[in-house]
Amino acid sequence: MIRTSASLFALGLLVTPCPGGAAHAQEPAGPDARSGGAQDVTRFLASTQSAAVEPSAAVTAAWGGYDGAARAPVFSVGTEVRVVRRVSLIAGVAYGSTSASSIGLRPQLGMRVQLLEQSAAGVDASATVMFRQDRFTAEDGLFQGSLAVGRTFGETSTVLNVVYAQDGEGDDHEGELRMAAVRRIHGGLHVGIEGRYMHAIASTDPHRAALGTPSMEAKAGPLIAYLLGSWAFFAEVGVCSRETSHLDNGVTTLGGIATTF
Repeated sequence: MIRTSASLFALGLLVTPCPGGAAHAQEPAGPDARSGGAQDVTRFLASTQSAAVEPSAAVTAAWGGYDGAARAPVFSVGTEVRVVRRVSLIAGVAYGSTSASSIGLRPQLGMRVQLLEQSAAGVDASATVMFRQDRFTAEDGLFQGSLAVGRTFGETSTVLNVVYAQDGEGDDHEGELRMAAVRRIHGGLHVGIEGRYMHAIASTDPHRAALGTPSMEAKAGPLIAYLLGSWAFFAEVGVCSRETSHLDNGVTTLGGIATTF
């Protein structure tokens, strides 16, 4: 469960410089000019959304693994295309498994707008709106809005997401907190931690229990990433929890690959 202290700790990561770390200047655009820093890794994470619009023209990422709490495979592939300097469009598919009615590959569509840049404001910030059919498939999908705030200190980058979502019928509402911290160790090698906590805020749906819709989901664990030119490779392992009419716990494993164009 996410406690108030955990939220304060995550916010502290965003506003407190690491010893000896200096804020990055604005990154040059284009995959050939990428620094291969920790901020690059936060653009491709499995759950946490980036606080900055990708400087390259496009990025594609694919993730796959297993959720031990849901006892189901996890898979997603998506592409983000920058249309103007601060705006990008998002499209992809994800394997829905939160309830029997959502099983299968379902589309995701969205848009991200960068609101602040660290070089001018001290932090990066972006807002994202998404439509997802991998959640609440039988209830006209999920409409999701999120705010991401991030900051880079030398070789370390942190990101915090606050998310609100509701289904297409308007009778299920969720709040979600996601956070990640990544540090470059040597060359393209990075290590970090990523976590998310989702909880139902309110629901008047009389069929929620019958559909097996979770009222809580949580996941946290370490990650390792390696950047090689315009490619990025990831592995994550952690613990996860999921609550429907009962609480299930398990181990989650994920592997991912991403590239920029």
